[in-house]
Amino acid sequence: MIEVANARLRYDALAGRPALTGTTCTISPGELVCLAGPNGSGKSTLAALMCAMRLADDGEVRIDGLDARIDSQRREARRRVGFVRQSAADQMVASIVEEEVAFGPRNLGLAEADIEHRVERALRDVGLIDLMGRDVRTLSGGEQQRVALAGVLAMEPRYVVLDEVTSNLDVVARATARALFRRLARERDIGVVQITHDPLEAVACDRVLLMERGRLAWQGPTIELLIGSARQWDQTFSFSGYIDALRVAIELGYPLECGSEPTDLLGWLQRARANGSVDRCGIERILAATAHPLDGGDRPAPAQGARVVGARGIRQRSGEALISLADVSYAYGRTEALSHVNVSVSRGEVLLLAGRSGSGKSTLAALAAGLATPHAGEIRLGVRYPRPGDVGYVLQAPEQQLFCDSVEAELAFAPMNRGVSRCDLTDRVHEAAARMGLDSGLLPRDPFSLSGGQARKVGIASVLSLHPAAIVLDEPSCGLDARARDQLHRLVRALANEGMAIMVISHDLEEWLVRVDRVALLEHGELRWHGSPQRLAGEPSLFARAGLAAPESWVLRDALLAALAVPIDAVDPSGASSSESSSDARVLPMSPPSRPRRSALASVDERVKIILLLAASAAVFFADAPWMLAVWCAMLACILRCADVSARGAIAAIRPTLALLVLIACANLVSCDGSADIRVIGFIGLSRTGGVRALVCAARLVVIAGFSFAVAQSTTPTRIAAAAARLARPLARAGAPVAALALSLSIALRCIPIVGDELTRIRRAQLSRGARFEEGVLGIRARAWISVLTPLMVGLLRRSDRLAESVDARCYADAARAMPAPRSLGRRDAIALGLGSGLIALLVAARFFL
Repeated sequence: MIEVANARLRYDALAGRPALTGTTCTISPGELVCLAGPNGSGKSTLAALMCAMRLADDGEVRIDGLDARIDSQRREARRRVGFVRQSAADQMVASIVEEEVAFGPRNLGLAEADIEHRVERALRDVGLIDLMGRDVRTLSGGEQQRVALAGVLAMEPRYVVLDEVTSNLDVVARATARALFRRLARERDIGVVQITHDPLEAVACDRVLLMERGRLAWQGPTIELLIGSARQWDQTFSFSGYIDALRVAIELGYPLECGSEPTDLLGWLQRARANGSVDRCGIERILAATAHPLDGGDRPAPAQGARVVGARGIRQRSGEALISLADVSYAYGRTEALSHVNVSVSRGEVLLLAGRSGSGKSTLAALAAGLATPHAGEIRLGVRYPRPGDVGYVLQAPEQQLFCDSVEAELAFAPMNRGVSRCDLTDRVHEAAARMGLDSGLLPRDPFSLSGGQARKVGIASVLSLHPAAIVLDEPSCGLDARARDQLHRLVRALANEGMAIMVISHDLEEWLVRVDRVALLEHGELRWHGSPQRLAGEPSLFARAGLAAPESWVLRDALLAALAVPIDAVDPSGASSSESSSDARVLPMSPPSRPRRSALASVDERVKIILLLAASAAVFFADAPWMLAVWCAMLACILRCADVSARGAIAAIRPTLALLVLIACANLVSCDGSADIRVIGFIGLSRTGGVRALVCAARLVVIAGFSFAVAQSTTPTRIAAAAARLARPLARAGAPVAALALSLSIALRCIPIVGDELTRIRRAQLSRGARFEEGVLGIRARAWISVLTPLMVGLLRRSDRLAESVDARCYADAARAMPAPRSLGRRDAIALGLGSGLIALLVAARFFL
């Protein structure tokens, strides 16, 4: 049992209010507990105490009797409580799924056979056994979260703490996650603590711990909060028609222990109707509770025919499309992100863009904001192509684009880039702050000293101060509490009523469907359906076209309408009728892609590949005859084929070396000593001998780059680092920290692509705020790059802190133990080493004897 007794914690001795004040609670194995409360109420702090990630200043925390304050007991206490963050990428160490899951068990010093057994069991538990060999960057957000959970489960904890892990998941992945958490509690006897703002996740729990201003304001069975303290429930969690229907069903006798999913309730209603305990009137009461007006409140549109002036003098009549994408396609390399998409947003209109993770929503948003150029099709803002700054773009975590030394300067950044006068600038800053509910006392504050909720408001306000013609909001309510979400909904509606075109990207379908004017559903980069939410409400099965599931209240409503329309014996036990039902969308297969085929080069031991790469890199410099270079190029072609690398992929990999090749060519081709074969100006000319020398150098570099790319494509960063550590073992005997450096190299290699993605994302966000990276004097451009580099560095520091916490939570103690265990060289490895070294030696010998 986790026991927290009168715990107190203060992060800063100078802070006014402590993070926790006298909190007492318990968590038992096999129990599913919801930890809820407003932003900044102390939920994550209490979770950190439960995981022994932090120690209380006062009070006591025990985990199965272990006291984390005692050094000899802390490691075991940490092992017993697994912790999974909202962002799975912040806690992943390895680049391959099986290596990521194995990291924790390796730190426990288990035998390799036991590690393999635990990895397979954990991946089966989360339904990802077929993804064992996949690169974690190729997984969807939901799959990454399940990999992170598998990494914790592989350590066989008694308890798991989940910090808003489903907030970035789509509705199908959330339903799968809820079932997984319940299965861990019921079948594996694991105590599960969920920090969440989602009412459906809360109602699935056995108990609720409600935090408020650093203290435990309420705790007890979920049903007591849902029924006995309904007002407190509604103040804590956002509105859900399904929850209201569940309340009515409980009043009619539904036992919540039967489950909280629509299929559970519908099955009970089927039986209750058959035995007469619930009549038609009861079903109609439940049906009425699912109803919610699809008008989102008052929506006074701008007067018909009125002209509204937006960004940079754009004029548009209300009702006409302001943002329009016509037959737009976009690809990342050979991966198509969008294919022939047609969608538009008018002034005074709110469009909801929904789809599974990886469906192309963020790409479409960047195109609509003028932050990327389509590879095909046309984008228009009014009558012209949108430029950065015309459309406001709010990141999923807008606080990650902050960089100024005060909130006021942050809000002034975008209008200053537009050349707004100082007098108008002050008005815009105070107007944006007021709209987001930011107190004037916060304006002088450092943005990095704010709470998460405050920083998010500042991020949104910093875009509103631009007065854009349109705005794109990417998951704007992610992680916000009920009150903050309600404020955001009113703001979005108010902006639309004032004539702004708004595009909202969100996985929280039930929350936004009642507040938008139109919906667009994407899947695999294609627009599967678009239309009004009223049309969706009448035909919820349309969600299945985009691989989505309808909101639970719509599933329930559709099934109840079908049940009322047919006799009892014609109703399916799950509650759906024989007619098409939206519940079909909830049973979409979640089968992951099959494991990619391993290339021939991937099966060769990484130590052999590194040795041959180093030998080839040195030997190629002995090649000076054309036939020798031709042999090396032929060898390169064979190696690339063994690594399953296409010609286009190889060319793309060599492209970064082009600048170096051009520099070498110029240095060798141009002669300035008067010995040039072809005179150009005075003593300056072109040398034929230098040209040949330049071609030879370029060919050598291309061969080395190609070999390196083949090794990188066929070997994971973790394996490369582990192999380098084993090859450098003689240095370790001399006292060099080889294993620690290898682990650091492995993590760095995994994080480099993530840093690149983060840089692109922040740069796009600052472009939408008017930053000019390629225009103006040097000072303006430097300030623009500061707006990117500062939040990037702050984000990297935060990521490194979270990664360090994750590594520590998984009982890291010895770098050598954490690396994958070496395997004995097999027959294939011996053949590859012998054949490769023989060919290299033969080519070097030919240089001297032929």
